Amino acid sequence: MHLDLVLHQKLADRLDLLTQLLAIGTEALSQCSRAAWTAAAVGSAAVSPVSARARRHWISSRAIG
Repeated sequence: MHLDLVLHQKLADRLDLLTQLLAIGTEALSQCSRAAWTAAAVGSAAVSPVSARARRHWISSRAIG
């Protein structure tokens, strides 16, 4: 009976550790995703300094004609 309690406690400890690692990994992926979107936005602005309004106007004028 004592062995079962020890095994259950070890299992609970490992499950807790895995949950913490999953939370850390999820946060890291979230930060990487934000960084990638920021880099893409900055890169896009650097390549094309045209304002979003002018870009939408250009796209819509091409779609009509």
